[in-house]
Amino acid sequence: MIAALGFTVDPKNILCKKTGVGIKATINQSCPAKTDLEAIQLALWPGITGTTNREGGTEQNAGAGLFFIKTIASVNRDFFVIYSGNSLYKLLKKPFELRRRLNADPFQDRHSKEENLPLWQGTVIGMDITLDQTEEISLLLDAIRETYSVAVQERKRARYKNPREVILDFEHVDAATQSFIHALISDILRKYGNNALDRIAFKSCNDTIKKIINIVVDYMQEGMGN
Repeated sequence: MIAALGFTVDPKNILCKKTGVGIKATINQSCPAKTDLEAIQLALWPGITGTTNREGGTEQNAGAGLFFIKTIASVNRDFFVIYSGNSLYKLLKKPFELRRRLNADPFQDRHSKEENLPLWQGTVIGMDITLDQTEEISLLLDAIRETYSVAVQERKRARYKNPREVILDFEHVDAATQSFIHALISDILRKYGNNALDRIAFKSCNDTIKKIINIVVDYMQEGMGN
């Protein structure tokens, strides 16, 4: 996202601005966000990008840029603000700490947020960033990379632990054989049991296909002793 934004820079202050669809429309291509503020939260979260729903993104867009910049600003107690749609997120300076704590969730950082602001059809990011290349900055970047990797792995585990609903759409399908329906769902029912049916939606089925699905489900349940 940063690469796509027009920006101006002086030795320390950076302003990025872009008119267009805004963060919410971009993020919603891969992750559902009900509000502009929720979209900003997702955009700042490591490994989330609007280009793909794959956790960790791609080689070209890993969902890391905003997270890295926000985290550097947070640790250095620098200014950072992002405004898109009708919402704003701003880092607040946190107390000096002997041990740095890096948060994947931007809402766990000390911050302020506002909604229902005048609509900006695009994105504005303002920041003060310490750009000196020192050993301390190198160590910080290593810590940020580690936090990024851990956050992506945690989201992957959470996604597989809580699978989404599977939709089997039979639109424009006039008929199906019992053996086809059996091959379609039998392995899932054997592996996950009847609970799997709560995550399968049969859509646009005519009466004939509904009857066959019910026959197969009843047959499978009897075979599993349910």
